[in-house]
Amino acid sequence: MRKTLPFLFTCITILLLTFPADAQIKRIIGGKNAVKGAYPWMIGIGYSNISAPKSSIYCGGTIINNEWILTAAHCVTTEESNTTPYHPTEISIFLDFYSLNKPEAGYQKINVKKIIIHPTYNPVTVDGDLALIQLERPVTNSPVSLPEQDDTTYTKNGLTSTVMGWGYTQPTSHIADTLQEVEVKIISNSVCNSKQVYEGEVTTNMLCAGFLAGGKDACAGDSGGPLVFKDVNQDKTVQTGIVSWGGDCAAPNQPGVYTRVANYADWIQANAIVTSITQPQSVGTVLNGFLHLNSFVFSGNYSIYNINGRLLCKGSLNNEVDLNSLKDGLYIILIQSDNQMISGKFYKN
Repeated sequence: MRKTLPFLFTCITILLLTFPADAQIKRIIGGKNAVKGAYPWMIGIGYSNISAPKSSIYCGGTIINNEWILTAAHCVTTEESNTTPYHPTEISIFLDFYSLNKPEAGYQKINVKKIIIHPTYNPVTVDGDLALIQLERPVTNSPVSLPEQDDTTYTKNGLTSTVMGWGYTQPTSHIADTLQEVEVKIISNSVCNSKQVYEGEVTTNMLCAGFLAGGKDACAGDSGGPLVFKDVNQDKTVQTGIVSWGGDCAAPNQPGVYTRVANYADWIQANAIVTSITQPQSVGTVLNGFLHLNSFVFSGNYSIYNINGRLLCKGSLNNEVDLNSLKDGLYIILIQSDNQMISGKFYKN
């Protein structure tokens, strides 16, 4: 059985989307306020013609390196049965805010350079529901960690995970002002595909999480946001899922269904290429474990990335940068000074 429901894609146009098994676009129910600043990689996708988050944001996403956002394909496609992405000028990315109504001073709204829909995305079955968004300029926020290709370490049945977003705290109303999070349990695909739940509509590229008894879930409007596993032993947060579809919010036998990120890890890495730092100039000389900056680089803040764009460390500039925590190899440094951003490369040996 399928259900068609309205979903607001522009300020004045309502489109009809079809999702499996009485699906609803998702937001958070049964959760709590997230700790402010705990998720620097969490972003909102909004309309480019609206400057503030409150009236603009309609989907979530995550920063995966300093140029790219990971989200759901259905958040950035133009029509119900279409795989055509929005034109990049139609949407913007909001970050560094916690409250929708009173966003912090200094929150960022960044234009979009490019949108890539996964080639297998099927808007009817919602299989392959993921997309990449390239930012028009790089950011220095710490990215979320991603699993290795086909890794099931963080998606075993019964593991506790966390989903987050801005939006409904009840099935039909009560939009949250601040970022919400809720803990849910991974539910095996065999259970999720049972007659009592989704009757075979959950593919191997999908992941279920929630409670069969209901009560805690994502709900209307938070599509594209992350399902994460907090690995306290390795001090990292791994994104295992992307909010995709589901039944009635927080209802019994209708858990949330997420895009299984590990199934697409290689595709994400191959396409989320950091173009702004592929051919940077040398910015200094490494000597005795310290990067001594060239004279044209002044005080400011720095961020160091590996060649794949993964943030490794950051701090304040003082003519030299301590590299003793890094292994030998090629690195990228992004320097923000006097409202300018300079990228450079160096080799530690």
